[in-house]
Amino acid sequence: MCFRPDTQALALENVNLYVMRHVGVRALFLDADNTVARWNSHEISAPVRAWVQAAKDAGFAVMVVSNNHAQRLATLSRELEINCMPKMRKPLPFRLRRLARSLSLKPNQCAMIGDQILTDVLAGNLAGMHTVLLQPIDPSAEFAGTRINRKLEHVVKKLFKII
Repeated sequence: MCFRPDTQALALENVNLYVMRHVGVRALFLDADNTVARWNSHEISAPVRAWVQAAKDAGFAVMVVSNNHAQRLATLSRELEINCMPKMRKPLPFRLRRLARSLSLKPNQCAMIGDQILTDVLAGNLAGMHTVLLQPIDPSAEFAGTRINRKLEHVVKKLFKII
């Protein structure tokens, strides 16, 4: 099922790094908006900062991968001290696969973590990665295209019985 995530969590800080390691994940690819920070915000919560640091300390490669532009991601990259990859064109899987190869990893050694089924989960599944669906940080203020995606996701969630 391309739309079904392997795992779900309320927020990024609830993703269990021990479980990720146990299923063979070595790299964590994080969506930016409503996963790491609110849409169009550069403010990163203390729990997200701590989780990212714990992931790095545990030896995971951690990157923000987003459809957003480089300027938007530059602050997140600096603040979290991780690389960010802009313009990923999710849900297309090609850049995610290329990113895994650049880390000398197989796709199944990577996890795509994000708040949208139609971009993050679909891209990760098509790339052959472990996928984690999060609740969005703040769905009340989002890009217009994302609001449309949320309505479509509602239908997908009902069809595939995704909570």
